[in-house]
This record gives sequence, C-alpha cells and structure tokens, in this order.
Amino acid sequence: MDAKTSLEIKITGLFVQAIMFGLYTASFLHMWSLALEDMKWRLRRDTSLLLLIIGTLIFIFNASDLIATLLSMLHMLRKDKHGGRIDILILDLVEILSMISVDGVLIYRCWIVNVRKWHFIYFPLILWLGNYCCFAYTTYLNVRSVVNRGAVPDLWYRKVHVLWAFYASTVVINIYSTTAITLRIWYSKARHRKNGFTKATIPFSIRIVAESGILYTTSSTMVMILWIIPASVKLDFVQSVVNGVSVPMVGIAFNLIFIRVACKRAGIEVVNKGVSWSRHIENGGSHTTSTGGGSDDKTDPIDIHEKV
Repeated sequence: MDAKTSLEIKITGLFVQAIMFGLYTASFLHMWSLALEDMKWRLRRDTSLLLLIIGTLIFIFNASDLIATLLSMLHMLRKDKHGGRIDILILDLVEILSMISVDGVLIYRCWIVNVRKWHFIYFPLILWLGNYCCFAYTTYLNVRSVVNRGAVPDLWYRKVHVLWAFYASTVVINIYSTTAITLRIWYSKARHRKNGFTKATIPFSIRIVAESGILYTTSSTMVMILWIIPASVKLDFVQSVVNGVSVPMVGIAFNLIFIRVACKRAGIEVVNKGVSWSRHIENGGSHTTSTGGGSDDKTDPIDIHEKV
C-alpha cells in the first residue's frame, strides 16, 4: 500500500473518531449536568462520586486517544517512525486502560447486585486480573520498541496474541456480568411482584443494563475479530474505522447507564414533589407535606443507581 492510500485511510479513521468523540463528549457533559443540582455547582445527594471519577478518567483517555491518533497522522506525513512508535505506545495505553476501568465497574456492579457474594464474580475477576497482565506485557513490548527504535524480534506476532487474549477476555467479562446482573434483577422482579412493586421499574433496570452491555460488547467483538484475521488480509480501512468507533463507544456505553438512571430518578422526584404540593394545597396550605412514599410510583427493590 502506498503512502497516499495509507494517509487517506488515516484521515478517514480520524474523521470517524472525531465524530464519535463529539457524541461521547455530549454524553459526558450530559452526565455531569445530571450529577449537579440545578443552578448550583454541587453534587446531588444520590450521585455516585466513584462513577463520576471513573467517567472523567475515561473522558481523559478518549481525549488522549484522539490526540495520539492525530499525532500519528502527522508523524506519518513527516515519515517519523520513532514518533509513530510513541503514538502506538500511547494509543495502546489509553485504550486498554479505558476498557479495564469499565470492566472493573461492571464486575463491581455484578458483585453489588448479587448481594456482595464473591462466588458470583470469581470467574470475571480472574479474567480482569489477566487483562492487567496483558496490559503490562503490551506496555512492556511498546516501551521496548520505543527504546530500541523498533528492533524487537517478533513484536507484531507477540502483540497480536496478547491483544487477542485481552479483547476475548473483555467480551467474556461483558457477557457474563451483564447476564448475571440481568438475571438477578429478573429474579428480584418475580420475588417482589407480590409485594406491590410496579412492573415497569425493574424491566427499566434490565433495559439500561442490556443497552449498555450490547454497545460495549459489540465494539469489543469487532476489534477482537480484526485481531484474529491474518495480517495477509488487507483490512486497513475497516480497521481504521472500527478503531475510531470502539474507544468512544466504551465511554458512551459507560455514560448511558448513569444518564438513564439519573433521568429516571429525576422524573420520580418531580412526581413526588408534585404529589407533595397537591396535598399541601388540599390541606388548605398547611405545612403537612408528603414524602416520596406517598407517590403512586413504587421504589425499585434494587437501588439501580448504585447497583446497576
């Protein structure tokens, strides 16, 4: 492939990634707007600070990935191979750390939903720790390539196998954890139906978990398939587009749960306040008010903000 074609593929991938990063940034800003109280720079009481911190780190990883992709294109124009190796180091670093962070939160949610029983997460936890080993070995290979200016025997062969194992583990973690969370919520629905909980609340929890899991799993699966395909098959254009989509998609999938839960909770708060004000008027303006328990909308037997 000539340099002109490679540059065109790079530009196409960068364009796709920039569009996806714009969508991801919108979801990130929306997440923060829901986490803050109206007209105040203060977090809502029911906001998870841990999720906000991880979400902000993922945003930093995404921004770094976009900048490194742009630099790699500039280094290609200047035919700077050493700079290109540094770009690969940064790209692998931020992409893997982003996925490891999301996987960790997913495993934590699985543990919380299953009443903090460790045997439910032994399997994904082992895979997650194995991904840290893949991350460490990939970083070692990239650093060695930068220091030795590319003089690393079988570098590509080693990276292909390590990254394939990493993405395969990520896909399995996603499928296992999402399924475990969904089944647990479904079981809770059947158990609490006789107690008068609404039929809509728990399926809503299942929907947001499934939507986020499908987005994340799909993007990880596409990247994994590309690492399986032999290098003799030229799919540079497809690989460039998939790489541009996969990293922002991880952040979008992470933010989606936070946004959907926050919007649902804000809607319940509005209903509760409306009921409280109505009863205040009916009581002739007395100061007797109703709490959230007076609403027709039952609470979810599972705290989806913390556990999902």
